[in-house]
Amino acid sequence: MNLKLNIRHLELLELLPVYPKFSTVKQLVEKLSNQHEYKDSDVKNITRNLQRDLKQLEQYSITESGDSPEGLKWSLVKDSMYLTAQLSPSDALCFAIIEQFIQPIMPNVLSPYLTRTFEKSTRILNKLSYHNKLKTWLDKVYIENKGQPLIPAKIDNEVRCCVYDALLTENILLLEYKNKSGELSNATVQPLGLVVRAHIQYLIVQYQGYSDIRMLAMNRIISCNMSTENFDYPTDFSLKHYVLNGTTGVAFADEPIAFEGIFSGFAAELVLETPITENQKNTPYPTVDGDKLLVKASLTMNYDFETWLLGLANYVEVLKPHSLRNAMQERLSAAAKLYEKKQ
Repeated sequence: MNLKLNIRHLELLELLPVYPKFSTVKQLVEKLSNQHEYKDSDVKNITRNLQRDLKQLEQYSITESGDSPEGLKWSLVKDSMYLTAQLSPSDALCFAIIEQFIQPIMPNVLSPYLTRTFEKSTRILNKLSYHNKLKTWLDKVYIENKGQPLIPAKIDNEVRCCVYDALLTENILLLEYKNKSGELSNATVQPLGLVVRAHIQYLIVQYQGYSDIRMLAMNRIISCNMSTENFDYPTDFSLKHYVLNGTTGVAFADEPIAFEGIFSGFAAELVLETPITENQKNTPYPTVDGDKLLVKASLTMNYDFETWLLGLANYVEVLKPHSLRNAMQERLSAAAKLYEKKQ
């Protein structure tokens, strides 16, 4: 026999905490006396209906009870994971953080189930007093992207949903893509991962019939259709390894370089507190201008690293590799010419 939940059941489930937390019948009666289905009912009637509902839910392993000095105490069964379970203010804060920072990259199949919980979390936090520390936590935390903040590139919502679904189910995608030059092309790809880089999201794909891995900016996908055909996810591909290798920073080569550079001032303090790589080695480099820092590291040479070095300007001198030193010299010389006074 299947359990048919009525409005009274749902109102009760909204109030019950998940085990090991609990509420007594007396506590539940006080809360339910203002609910729609119980309003204007006498305490005895509410208590009688409540006890019957709790026992009925217990038969279906939704609720469980235990003894207490004030009578039976009731909880939602932990394994039932009922989404309408009572949320504490700290629970509500956790879901608010998830909604703000993580929900945008969740697969579509999860979002509808969390919508009610997110809304409930917002209501709970809004009801807290202004001086409650949990209420103000989100105002005290901000995730800042490095570098100059840019407005995120707009992604078509239908494209986003299509890509997320295909990535989750490992289905082949049929894309219409616009490159940086504005040229349109059609592609059949296998979606392997999603990388969020500050203001841009990248879809990591493998073109059907090819072995190399490519990055496609999500905002440049014009249209998307998910094929009914599945693909075998490559067992030798690791998205984490792909990112940590510096590939998403637009790598200039597959092989790592042996970097050497002299850092001074704030740049020296920066690489001491937050090293470039795990294998970084630091050596004091005394000069007539004061102590500097000789840094050696093995890393993937990419656009991000080159841009970061250029941003340090006269606080870093690249020694090796010579190709990078020459490139830095050319870039900085060209930049200096823009600021030379015109005769």
